[in-house]
Amino acid sequence: PLDPNARVTELNAGTHTRKLLTPGVLRAWLATWVLAANRSAQYGIFTWDIREVLLDLYQAQPVFTTVRGKRYSRPSPSQERDTEEHFKTIHSIYLHGLGNIKPEPPQQLISTYRDTNERERVVYQHAPLAWLAVRKSFTQVPLAVLRLDASDVPLALGLANVWRAHATSTLRGSGHYTTTLSDLATEAGEDHRTGSRNDGKSYWIRLLIRLRRALHDGNLGTLHVSGEGPEALVTLTPSSALAAVYQPLIDAADKQQEFNEETRFDAAVRSL
Repeated sequence: PLDPNARVTELNAGTHTRKLLTPGVLRAWLATWVLAANRSAQYGIFTWDIREVLLDLYQAQPVFTTVRGKRYSRPSPSQERDTEEHFKTIHSIYLHGLGNIKPEPPQQLISTYRDTNERERVVYQHAPLAWLAVRKSFTQVPLAVLRLDASDVPLALGLANVWRAHATSTLRGSGHYTTTLSDLATEAGEDHRTGSRNDGKSYWIRLLIRLRRALHDGNLGTLHVSGEGPEALVTLTPSSALAAVYQPLIDAADKQQEFNEETRFDAAVRSL
């Protein structure tokens, strides 16, 4: 929900969106996809366990309590409150469309159900359209991204999308992807126009620090820089983990190309 008096344009839509899709909310939503995948569910169903999310997925520092001489670990109460609030926010977001597919009515991103077969346990489900879309075409995101500081998660997701777009050509070619710093910022979804307008040259220096941290700590790859400012040349190398998971895409594309060539050859022969 946006302020009804807010004038949303293409240029400021990202700023308005980030008011709701904060780094913490994005990280919580990413965690829900992991939870659903871990259940091997066909319909995007998952359970929400705050202890599992914080201690296992986020690998947050636990706090310890002693009860009757035994020491127990648990998530920080403040982190529990924040993460539960992030999860609650996702429930207030609705999917109005993907491309030319418009569900009617719009689908709640996360729906709630009560499982009467398991002691009235509450279960959750991703929007059916989103679940179908993700199963058909998705971006590979290392689990390490969930363990980043929440403020780095949006940039890490943007970099994961960059690899989704360029992994095939990169791995087929030199093994690196080279572009300018400003173009990389655009591809990764960074509002660099506002950042550089407000902070000048220092914005680009801080962006490089953030990029290196997100790539390294998020297990997304490494970064080499030549030059300064927005026109600096940046060369990204994917992590071995990403290279391994994207290799099957290349193999599948090669097989499809080989099949298409054989089909065209057979058609040409029959035409003779």
